[in-house]
Amino acid sequence: MKGDDRIESSGDGFHALRLPGGWRCLKADWAADWAPDPLRLLDALDHPDRVLRDDGRSQVLLFHRLPGASGMSRDPSSDGPAAVVSPQDPPSQSMSDPNAEEPIAGESSRETQVPAQPPPGPWVVKRPRWWDRRTLNRLSTLYRRGEAEQVFRSSLKFLRIGFPLPRPVMVLERRRLGMVLESLLLYEYAQGEPVEERHWPQVVELLERLHQAGYRHRDPHLANWLQHEDRVLALDVNPRRSLLRPVAAAYDFLKLLHDEPRILPLVPSSEGWAWEAARFRQAWIESWRRLKRWMRGIEE
Repeated sequence: MKGDDRIESSGDGFHALRLPGGWRCLKADWAADWAPDPLRLLDALDHPDRVLRDDGRSQVLLFHRLPGASGMSRDPSSDGPAAVVSPQDPPSQSMSDPNAEEPIAGESSRETQVPAQPPPGPWVVKRPRWWDRRTLNRLSTLYRRGEAEQVFRSSLKFLRIGFPLPRPVMVLERRRLGMVLESLLLYEYAQGEPVEERHWPQVVELLERLHQAGYRHRDPHLANWLQHEDRVLALDVNPRRSLLRPVAAAYDFLKLLHDEPRILPLVPSSEGWAWEAARFRQAWIESWRRLKRWMRGIEE
């Protein structure tokens, strides 16, 4: 992108750019050779190929072609076989190491070099609108990162340890007076099918790996897991550390059991003080939600 201003280079697999209009971009190093122009991506948000979700809490858009980048993707609605990109599959040299030396092929080697091409895609843009528009959340970004940036950073971190999830390309956020007002995350579209009963052990195993690393998933419902050729992939992962790790782990499993109680025999444990604390938290949250629905009914 012409005229961008690199303001940060990170050893965590990304670098940052300052953009016009108060926007800031974090771009993953693995996609540095072909990632789209951030400003062209912003211009394309009103013209996606498909709207996957727009429910007030978040907007999820699908693009077959990245704005400002070459390469076409397969239509996910076509009859061809789906493909889940593995975080452990090594990308091409041009994508994995943007600082790699070019082969010496004479003085005209740079002129004949083939531009880096993006992976086939498709691509997804997620806009956490509810989070960005809520006043308390905006105020919290005065001293913490925005939601989209947290997901971007944590995704890169967990890909490095082999946790299967879609690879992020970049995150954009606009701040004013130090607060995040708007943000979006661009990442690979995960093609696959909903998990079935035979995949439940893999789901539980991946959750355990996350908990053993000291993190909680926060939204481990079965709808946030896909499978392709019996390989499970996690979606909407935004892990957070917790001071009470056993309680956080039990609460993750309670959410999973709420979707499918038959998973219980696969869960490492369902008793003890941590599970009692998690059940109390779940009951309190459900009571609070019922109270809010009742209050909204009175206002109407």
